[in-house]
Amino acid sequence: MEANLRFAGQETPETKVFGRLTAWQNWIFQRPNAAGPEGALRRYGTGQRADYDRKRV
Repeated sequence: MEANLRFAGQETPETKVFGRLTAWQNWIFQRPNAAGPEGALRRYGTGQRADYDRKRV
């Protein structure tokens, strides 16, 4: 449904791939292991390792 709101007209292979990719990115990068206070995205470039919750991996 989100892709239908974003793109007007017929769904093409390009819009189908883009819609799936953005949904996947939203799902991955909003996880606590990535975006949490000790997550990988917050510590990227600092030289510190992220603290992962292994139960969620």
